[in-house]
Amino acid sequence: MRSFPEPCDRVVGYSLIEAMVVVAVIAIVLSIAIPSYAAMTARARLRSAADHLRNDLGEARTQALQRGQPVYLSFSRSEDGASWCWGMSLQSGCDCTRQDESSARYCYLDLDATRSPARRLSRVVDSKRYPQVRLDGLPFGGSLRLSPVRPETLAGNASFSARGQSLRLVASRSGRLRLCSPRGAQYLAGMPTC
Repeated sequence: MRSFPEPCDRVVGYSLIEAMVVVAVIAIVLSIAIPSYAAMTARARLRSAADHLRNDLGEARTQALQRGQPVYLSFSRSEDGASWCWGMSLQSGCDCTRQDESSARYCYLDLDATRSPARRLSRVVDSKRYPQVRLDGLPFGGSLRLSPVRPETLAGNASFSARGQSLRLVASRSGRLRLCSPRGAQYLAGMPTC
């Protein structure tokens, strides 16, 4: 004859106190991790925006040399710097806020000599790509002309900020582009101070 185990009077599981302790520990860990993560993403966006401008300045210089004609960069920003853009074009005075490709002030580069709208490459970068990143001041006085004869005359700077952190792109007269963290700003790892 087979014997069956005695029914157990005790229920095995977690008590309410144990569950509350686990929830409290998770809350503490999240309260530490979320601000740190937000600062890290702000720092990454800040660095990415400054790198993007540095790359576009290098690209404009290269395009001017290859095409044998000036390439222009135009900058725009709102009063508070939260909304900003820059655009690259072969015509002076392009407006990076214009979205209409048929506009005479639309920022683009021709892919070939036909100047056909189908062969245009939009060259606009705006603050929508880099949420919470501000452009502090108008870089290069709002516009920059890169000559094929003297492409090194870039002198000026552009400053970006996000969540108390700042990053500056400095262009020297010799054409050297470098990123640095302004004095007095929250230090960015790996960045020399300006």
